[in-house]
Amino acid sequence: MSDPNTLEELASELAQLKAFKDRVDGRYHALRRRISQKLTPGSRLRVDSAAGWKLGTVLREDVKLSARIADKAAFAAWAAKAYPEETQPAFEITGSEKEVAEALYLAGATHLVKSVTVVADELRRKILDLSTANGAPMAPDGEADIPGVVIDRTGGTVKCQTAPDGGAAALEMLADGELLLDLLTAPDEDQAAGRSA
Repeated sequence: MSDPNTLEELASELAQLKAFKDRVDGRYHALRRRISQKLTPGSRLRVDSAAGWKLGTVLREDVKLSARIADKAAFAAWAAKAYPEETQPAFEITGSEKEVAEALYLAGATHLVKSVTVVADELRRKILDLSTANGAPMAPDGEADIPGVVIDRTGGTVKCQTAPDGGAAALEMLADGELLLDLLTAPDEDQAAGRSA
């Protein structure tokens, strides 16, 4: 028995689905941006159909801040000036294992090591904790110009978690004429804005 669908029919179906997928993805991301302007971080909103089907939950994650040292050399140079008692000189191996082994065997190859500044773990932790709490680089004395320390902001995004029966609920809404298919056929916000401008 041969496949009832021709290659052209399958390709047409695939192209149509891809066009719908792109359209749905675009609308989904646009709605997430709009909702993020209205939904406060840490909030959740249960979404039900008019018939009482649970579609899912829309939530906005809390924004999380964390400080890290992105440039160890710049941070160490700053710490050596600002907190000299919290730093100490050290040596860092720059050669390959083979070179180091040979140098150690032959004794005294200074080109294999370089002098570096090591910042005390306690100071590093204090600065990272203060910077995370402040949302910007900050030293124990309040100094804010700290090279090498960056603040990463994660979260705060809007997510939609579909309920276990959310797909069935959406199909039921489609059958009942409740599903907002005009969302797929309405012009993009960018296109609409361009026409009204």
